[in-house]
Amino acid sequence: LTYFSGEISSMTLSRTASPLWLPNEQTTTLDLKRQIVVFDGGNRTLKWIDPDHQPRIIPAFIKPFEPGFDDPTPDDHSVVISTGNDHFCLGAVARDMKGTPVFQDNKCELAKKLVLAALEPHPGSSAVTIDRLVIALPNSRNSTDLAELKQIEGTHQFTRNGQRITAVVHQVQPIDETQAAY
Repeated sequence: LTYFSGEISSMTLSRTASPLWLPNEQTTTLDLKRQIVVFDGGNRTLKWIDPDHQPRIIPAFIKPFEPGFDDPTPDDHSVVISTGNDHFCLGAVARDMKGTPVFQDNKCELAKKLVLAALEPHPGSSAVTIDRLVIALPNSRNSTDLAELKQIEGTHQFTRNGQRITAVVHQVQPIDETQAAY
C-alpha cells in the first residue's frame, strides 16, 4: 500500500463576525471538503485513506441484511451501510455472516455500494464534498465500466455505521488497478 502524497482534507481557523466577537478570538471551523479521496475495491481487500489520513483496509466481502433481523455491528474491519431500502455490510462482519467476496461479482457494478465506505466526513460532521474520487478498476478503457463509475458523481445520502451522511462527489477518476491508487 502506497500513500497518496496530495492534500486530502484540512482544518481551517476563521474569525467570527458577530457583535460579541472579541479581539484575537478564533473559532475552529471544520472544512467539509476533501480535495481527493482514493478507493481501491480490490479482490481481497477494500482500501482507502480516511479523513484523518490513516489507511483503512478491510476484507472485500459484501452481505445484504434485513434491518431488525441479525443486524451487523460495525467494527475496525467492517462498515455497515443503509441507503434507501438497501442495507448491507462490508468487511469482516460481512465475511463472518457468509457474505460474497467482491471478486465473485462485477466490481464496477458493486463500486456504487463499495465506495460508500470511503465517503467519510471529518469526525463531528455529517456532510462531505469530494472534489475528485479516484477509483481503481480492472480496465479503465472499458466504456461500460466507466459509465458505471460515472454514476457515482452527484449527491449521496446514506447511513454509515449509524451516522447519517450527505456526500457530494464532483468528479470520478478511474485508474487501472495495476497503477498505484494511493
